[in-house]
Amino acid sequence: MTPTGPLRSTPTPVLMEAEPTDLHGEVVAVDPRVRRGVLVALFVALLVVVVAVASGGGGTSTEGPDTTESVPTSFATTTEPATDVIEDDGPGAAATPSTTTTIQFSDDKGAFAENPTESILMLWTFNDTRVVVVEVDSGRATSVDLTTLGVDTVKNAVGLGDGFAIETRSGVSLVDPLKGTFRQLTAGGSVLVWGDDELWISTPYPGGDSFVPIRVDLAGEHVELPAVPPKSGPFGFVGDDLLVGGGPSGGVYSGAVGAPTYELLSPGALLASSADTLLVRVCGETLDCSIERHDIALDQSTSQDVPAALNFDALWWIESQASPELDAYLVYSEPAATPVIWEMESDETVSLPITQSRSIGWGVNNDWLFIAGVNEVLAFHRPTLAITRITPDLEMDLAEGMQIAVASL
Repeated sequence: MTPTGPLRSTPTPVLMEAEPTDLHGEVVAVDPRVRRGVLVALFVALLVVVVAVASGGGGTSTEGPDTTESVPTSFATTTEPATDVIEDDGPGAAATPSTTTTIQFSDDKGAFAENPTESILMLWTFNDTRVVVVEVDSGRATSVDLTTLGVDTVKNAVGLGDGFAIETRSGVSLVDPLKGTFRQLTAGGSVLVWGDDELWISTPYPGGDSFVPIRVDLAGEHVELPAVPPKSGPFGFVGDDLLVGGGPSGGVYSGAVGAPTYELLSPGALLASSADTLLVRVCGETLDCSIERHDIALDQSTSQDVPAALNFDALWWIESQASPELDAYLVYSEPAATPVIWEMESDETVSLPITQSRSIGWGVNNDWLFIAGVNEVLAFHRPTLAITRITPDLEMDLAEGMQIAVASL
């Protein structure tokens, strides 16, 4: 639907019935030769303007830009060259709002010196274009205005390899804020799930309807997968295949590029997945439920009972509850009334300072968990249980709705 604005009309010439008068009411006579000269001059000036507009010259158009939003019927790819970010001390620096500063650590950086995260964080908020990129191990934080890379807004952001995939109003783009590169992957679509070097996207807001997922690799090539039935989910990935939960009917199904349909991989409810492992909740004949960690390559499953005090359904706002190697899970503990990390191998739980609406991100090396705080990030080191506070002092207010995306160094 085209937005409506103020109506424009062509001015109608006013025909004067009488001769113009001076300030004392007397008729001012105009020499006919002067009148003809003026009319000729006006006609020539009008002719020049018309020719200039028609030829794309210096004429000024009174019509505004076409603001009609186009709805893509398919997911187009683009091969536009990457855009460079101008450095702060280079030419045109005033037009490049980016700033780099040193991160403040609550433990004097000792934790990261001894146990590197191997991760880059991007802190962002919905419908904003300014983000903060945190290089934890080197102790640097940089604020970048993504409009300098062609990003119009940020609806979602996920780590993808050593960069970030950003969903905008106009599609999904691959962005490296530090290198200053930007490449649009699709025109339209919403991020559904992401793997190690690919994305699966859907039409915007599929809800409980059937839709066709699109697999997009880092080169921007996309392939349609079989249609997903209504009310399916959640989603994950194994290798290059999309995982789909069977919804209310249960089951975990795999969809491969070129396959005509989805095939059953495991019974139960899909909780999480990685490149070669599934985490599934399975209930027996007497509704005794357990967690199965299924190694797809070996076709072997390890079963583990779920402690009665742990609630898997209370952390609905957390997008990635399981650690990268699926050996820890973020759940809600009823006795402690707080989120905890359930270490599945030792069957122990550790309370964490997480409140509802806070975002988290797992480090790529499986040892660190990053928690969004109020203008700070809490970094939790799983092996030592230590928490380090990270404060990127960039004079930016990230207190409301700060989200975390994690990419590798």
